[in-house]
Amino acid sequence: MTITEQVAKNIIKKLLRGEDYRIEVVTLINAEFLQFAIDFFKRIVDAKLKNKNITVD
Repeated sequence: MTITEQVAKNIIKKLLRGEDYRIEVVTLINAEFLQFAIDFFKRIVDAKLKNKNITVD
């Protein structure tokens, strides 16, 4: 189970109990952004190792 799956389950549980779920939403956003950043830098390193040009695209 990924972090985002666990956070989504926590959000649903808190919604059903009528509890405050906002911190879970912020955690989910942070997890998604962190995963995007890691994937982005992996692609940059991979391109550099293969001597490819890095463009804005």
